[in-house]
Amino acid sequence: MDWFSPEQYEHLWSELFPVIQTAFVPYTTIPTTTELDVLRGQNMNKRMIDFMRRTYNPTPPARIIETQVSDRERGLRHKMSERIRRNRERESYSALHSILPPGTKNSKKGIVDRADKSIRELQSYKEALERQNNELEAQLAAMEENGGGRKIRLSVPNPTSVVDSMLEVLKCFKCLGFKIRNIQSKLHDQELVIVVDIETEIGADEVKTAVERILEDGGRKLLFNYLSEE
Repeated sequence: MDWFSPEQYEHLWSELFPVIQTAFVPYTTIPTTTELDVLRGQNMNKRMIDFMRRTYNPTPPARIIETQVSDRERGLRHKMSERIRRNRERESYSALHSILPPGTKNSKKGIVDRADKSIRELQSYKEALERQNNELEAQLAAMEENGGGRKIRLSVPNPTSVVDSMLEVLKCFKCLGFKIRNIQSKLHDQELVIVVDIETEIGADEVKTAVERILEDGGRKLLFNYLSEE
């Protein structure tokens, strides 16, 4: 029987029964929770200090004073602008209130409501006046078509006096009994043109015949050599 030394025995035992590798680590090598917290706290403090160093930029005292002054001036300008705006608004409301009917409330709402009502009333009045104007124009056109008015044009070559010619025309139409509504004259190239707007119920041919008959009396035919209807 062979005898083995203790070293040979351990070597043989390790070959016959190899040690199975495990994840077991001795307890003393694992850091405790307190140590981890301390490390994390130190790491966070370092990062915070680095962040503050990068971002912290102290403002000089002069810059602080300038900022305070500019803020104060900005506030004063805002107050002045607001005061001016309110004064203008108050003046506008006062001017509007002065042209509104008596009894209008002096409040902003009362002024706006009454102004809105007045605008609507004026719009209605305007539409009514436009309708009346259209009706009157239609009636006037019908009267002119039915002989209600005539425009007579007379030409006077080389007039010696514009005033005398106008007076002669007025006498002529007065003798005929026509009512003159308007008379206009224009001197151009030594020729006086007179346009007379008369009110009459007779036709155009009758007016022309009557005027020509009057012009033939007393040398008027020498004064007026051209007669036509406008």
